[in-house]
Amino acid sequence: MKKTIMAFGAHPDDIELRCSGTLIKLAQRGHKIIAVDLTQGDRGTRGTPQKRLEEANKSLKIMGLDIRENLKIPDTNIQKNEENKLKVINIIRKYRPDVIFLPYWDDKHPDHLHSSYLISEASFYSGLKNIKTDYESFRPIYNVYFMCHYTFQPTFIVDISDIFQIKLKAIKAYKSQFKDDKKKISPKSPFYLENFLAQDRFYGSIIGVKYGEPFLLKNPIETENPINLLFS
Repeated sequence: MKKTIMAFGAHPDDIELRCSGTLIKLAQRGHKIIAVDLTQGDRGTRGTPQKRLEEANKSLKIMGLDIRENLKIPDTNIQKNEENKLKVINIIRKYRPDVIFLPYWDDKHPDHLHSSYLISEASFYSGLKNIKTDYESFRPIYNVYFMCHYTFQPTFIVDISDIFQIKLKAIKAYKSQFKDDKKKISPKSPFYLENFLAQDRFYGSIIGVKYGEPFLLKNPIETENPINLLFS
């Protein structure tokens, strides 16, 4: 069965760096994929809001996803307030995703940490009929957490080896963030691309493949056929 999947990032390029390989694979299998950026990344060190929007739309086409939205929540100020919760609830109700991908709730970047709690709460409150927005109430079935800076013990790891080059091309669409000039961006820089790719290589090695993306579920998965679950 085809599903609707929504992935949230605090900033443009977060989705590409952390879970785009999995989203690309799901899109190739015919699932509808919506990417949602909470902020425009306007307080970041590199780029401008307009430039990052252009890069995000270019990346969307490379990944082959369906839709991209930006909620324009203030960068570096992702507060868990009523206004922001309603923005997230409204976008969830608009597209009615079966599954949400969101940042892990523990991270050194405050925007990632705050966005995780904001999205998680909005995902639950989206199912409450007495919260009024432009669309009818709806609650996703699963919230799936992706890894940012801090690690976790994954519930599952997705083999992205076959589409890794597409992921890499999508990341490189953000020319304002990742440049090939290694004299300006050293291995110690947070913008050094190899630092991000090392995580994919590590988690790929755990499952015996070249590249992998790790994910975490808070709740157990219900199944009547564990063999199919293990060998799907």
